[in-house]
Amino acid sequence: MTQRDLAARVGCTPAYISLLENNKVDPSLSMLKKITSCLDITIVDFFRKGTEEKIVVHKEEREIASFTKSKTTIEMLVTNPRVRKMDARLATIHPSGGSRGTYRHEGEEFGFILEGELELFCNGKKMLLKEGDSFYFRSTLEHRFRNPGKNKCVVLWVNHPPSF
Repeated sequence: MTQRDLAARVGCTPAYISLLENNKVDPSLSMLKKITSCLDITIVDFFRKGTEEKIVVHKEEREIASFTKSKTTIEMLVTNPRVRKMDARLATIHPSGGSRGTYRHEGEEFGFILEGELELFCNGKKMLLKEGDSFYFRSTLEHRFRNPGKNKCVVLWVNHPPSF
């Protein structure tokens, strides 16, 4: 696939794809999700160090991905999610951080708010979730998220099939 083909499929310019490939731009989570969906991979595939399947993942062994533009850090709780039925992660979304755009994909999502507040926009509807709240929706619905609060938001996020 050429840069031009990928750009047309995700709705950006070939120049943006070039900047991304050369690590000169920090994509939003929504843009990265659109790109990985076109490439038939997951976002985690960009950050995975190995393919070993573990039963237990100790805290110090977690793979961590940081997204500066989206003010979000993702800690992978499952090793090698491509061969699993679901993936689970801890998402830490800092104040005013979020997906920075909408996206959709195959599957279903579940989340549990461990700390802070999360605005979830799903199929045009805005919902405010607080610590202890949970969500569940079909990922084929257009969705996005953001932290509207002044403190970090921590979400236990699970997808089936692995798509992040």
